[in-house]
Amino acid sequence: WALCQAGLLDLLQRLLGGESEDDDAVLQGVVLVGTLARDPDCVPLLAESEVARRVPDVLVEKQEDIDIVVQAFFAMRCLLIHDEFQEVLLVETDAIGRILDVLRDYLEQAPRAGVQAVLSAADGVLDLVLAAEAETAGGSRWAEDIKAFRFEAHNAEWCQRLRREDRQQDSGLRQHLGAFDGHKSTRHR
Repeated sequence: WALCQAGLLDLLQRLLGGESEDDDAVLQGVVLVGTLARDPDCVPLLAESEVARRVPDVLVEKQEDIDIVVQAFFAMRCLLIHDEFQEVLLVETDAIGRILDVLRDYLEQAPRAGVQAVLSAADGVLDLVLAAEAETAGGSRWAEDIKAFRFEAHNAEWCQRLRREDRQQDSGLRQHLGAFDGHKSTRHR
């Protein structure tokens, strides 16, 4: 708490705002955000800062670093437990849409170590989003997108096969139309 008042949050804003090229420092900053979000004395100070808004930025900017991504999801989970951050992350920003975009990128990549940890950490965040939206009178902004993502994730192989078939059909249709156009143009000559 005393560190937050002594300028720690300003340092975190700069660190997570892209001023650091050192991925290890960014990782430690994200871990620290999750730790601060778990301290009830720090939550009001954290809510007044821009730090919570920076975590989704880090997630997108550093999506190639699985350790940072997993810790960013943990930090977001710790933030979303508090009402103070739910409105910021769910209403005032497009953080959840950006999260879903990053997760779709992971699904489209070849399987690699750590992807399951990312998907598992993200699942906890998405559950909190759904729970928070269920409690609000304003309706659900992200529920349909989350359901669609989960369907894609659960049926990833099938969805990829459909995309391949669509591309092949599009290619075949273009070839067929090209042949038709070629036939048509020679007929009128």
